[in-house]
Amino acid sequence: MFDPAILRAFGETPEDVRQAVLAQNVQVSAGEIGGLPAVHIRLTDRAALLALLRDPDLQLGELFMDQRLVMVQGSIYDLLELLLRDDRDVQ
Repeated sequence: MFDPAILRAFGETPEDVRQAVLAQNVQVSAGEIGGLPAVHIRLTDRAALLALLRDPDLQLGELFMDQRLVMVQGSIYDLLELLLRDDRDVQ
């Protein structure tokens, strides 16, 4: 769930987030630095991007099942492997 207190702690407003999201492209590539992306996804609409930012744990699967998150390169398994590998590296 979205928590406005977190935004206030960083000195941001919901409008700042809205403007940043609107300014961004909804295509995302991820992979090895300096190499070709192993995974390339496309979000079909801006609402999908907002939903993913608001609750990534729930929305990743929901958007994929609703075909609002489209795998352009790689598979959903490749995306999950990449996300889980990066998560292990951070912790």
